Amino acid sequence: MKKVMTIIACCGFTLGFASVTISGTLTLVVSDTSEKGDVRAAVFSSQTDFENGDSSFALSRSATSSETKLEIEDLPPGNYGVAVFQDLNGNEQLDRNLFAVPTEPYGFSQNPVISFSAPHFDEFDFEFTGTPLELNIVLNGG
Repeated sequence: MKKVMTIIACCGFTLGFASVTISGTLTLVVSDTSEKGDVRAAVFSSQTDFENGDSSFALSRSATSSETKLEIEDLPPGNYGVAVFQDLNGNEQLDRNLFAVPTEPYGFSQNPVISFSAPHFDEFDFEFTGTPLELNIVLNGG
């Protein structure tokens, strides 16, 4: 009986490790940047969070010529969408004209076709498994 209990305890202990999630690094390669300002990225986990501007992770980096890389370390597995823009004037927000059209370069994960409004979350979301992943995002407009 003692041997059976030991085996059960070991199996339970082992299964406990099986449920541990591993966080990984998400690398964003943002194309078509200039050496002006910062590239800012926000990671969202739902349409509601995207609409409310409630990001799970946010970061910025000085822009470099042609492409800028940003790394999000220790990102837990999940479904995410990334929105980026190049903050040319350093005011930490995406500037828009009188018709609400962005006047600074912007982009999204999965590079959805942009029409007259921001894409829906399901047009730019992706599954992150915890394995290191590199996403290429091309800036539009500006």
